[in-house]
Order: sequence, then structure tokens, then C-alpha cells
Amino acid sequence: MIGQKIGLKYLLAKAIALLRENPFAGGDFFDGDLLVTIARLPAEDLPTEQLNKEDLIRTCSIVLNSTRTELSQKDLDRVEVLLNNLQRC
Repeated sequence: MIGQKIGLKYLLAKAIALLRENPFAGGDFFDGDLLVTIARLPAEDLPTEQLNKEDLIRTCSIVLNSTRTELSQKDLDRVEVLLNNLQRC
């Protein structure tokens, strides 16, 4: 539903809470795809609440510094763009 931008006001906070516990939380397709789905959202749909932003920044950093191989380079690039967007806001 996040990928379809349905209920973002409620679902993003829940998704970020899951990512706080497991940065590689899986959605429907593969480990890590929950973060990738959020990374695909337009900047205007990203969380503005400071706590959620900080948690998402921390999650992105963990994933980008990990040696795990679940995410493709393209997905890692998306996560890096997300991190940069969150740090600028």
C-alpha cells in the first residue's frame, strides 16, 4: 500500500517502526524491500516528523554500511538518494 501511496499518514510510521527493529524488513518481494519502497516515494511524501526522519536516516545508514547483499546496486542507490533527501530537509 505504501508503494501505491495509500494511507501514508498511518502506514509510514508503522513501516519506520518495523525498520527500526530490522532495517532489512521484507515486504512482499524480498528482504529489504520495505525500505526500497519508501525510497521510491517522491520527496513530498517522506515523513516530516523529526523522530521518524531520524529513524529513517539511521536505517538508511545501517543498510548502506552493511555487508549484506539482499539489495541490488540500483536499490542501494535509491536508498542513498533517500538518505540525502532526508538529511537536506
